[in-house]
Amino acid sequence: LVTKNPNIRRLGTTRTRISEALRKKISLVVTENHRKRGAPHVRHYNLIPRSEFFEAKGAFDKLDKNKDGRINAEEFTIGFSAKTATVRKQARAIYTHVDKDFSGTVDFLEFLQASFPNISKEDIIYAVEVYSKFEVLPTQKDVCLTSLTDAEKEEITAIFRRFDVNGDGHVSYQELKEKMIECWDDADMDEVFKTCDEDSNQELNLEEFMFLMADYYSK
Repeated sequence: LVTKNPNIRRLGTTRTRISEALRKKISLVVTENHRKRGAPHVRHYNLIPRSEFFEAKGAFDKLDKNKDGRINAEEFTIGFSAKTATVRKQARAIYTHVDKDFSGTVDFLEFLQASFPNISKEDIIYAVEVYSKFEVLPTQKDVCLTSLTDAEKEEITAIFRRFDVNGDGHVSYQELKEKMIECWDDADMDEVFKTCDEDSNQELNLEEFMFLMADYYSK
C-alpha cells in the first residue's frame, strides 16, 4: 500500500455523487441560511473514500500480527515477505519513513499518513473519527450522516423546516421546486430526487434531506 503512494488520488469527489454544478447550487442554500441566521462558516474536510480507507485498514490489520494496534519493525518486514537481505533492507527503510514519531512502532494514524501522503493530517484524523464508528464498510449515506456535526445537523434541520411549507415532516418535489425555482431547473430537481429519494415517493424526509445537504460540507 505504501509503495502505491504516488498513485493515490487527491480527494475532491462529492459524497452523494451529485454533479459539481448542483453541489455549488446547494452551497448557495446554505450560504443564504448563514446570511439570515448569522451562522458562522462551516468547516470543510476532504474525506478519504470509504473503499480506500477500509483497504488501508485491512492492510494495517494484516500487518499487525499481535493485534496490539501497532506495527513493529519485525511485523512490517514479515508483511513485506522480506526473505532476502536486500528486501529486508528496503522494508526497514520504508518502515523508518512510516514511523513518524520514531517510537519504534507504527500506529494506524502514521500508517494512513504514509498511505495517503497528499492528505493533510487533519483530514486523516477526521476520516478516522468518521469511519471508526463502523466495523464494516459503511454505505455512502451512513458516512454522510455520521460525519455531520451536531451544529451542521441543526443548520440543515432549520433549512428543512423552512422548505417544509405544509409542516408534514417532508419536503415534496413541488415544495422544493417552489423554493428553488430561481436557481434550480428541472434537471437539477430530477437529479436530487434520483440521488436522495430512497423510497421514490417524490418527497424527502429529514434524513434524506440531510443526505442531500451533507454534500455541501464534504469539501
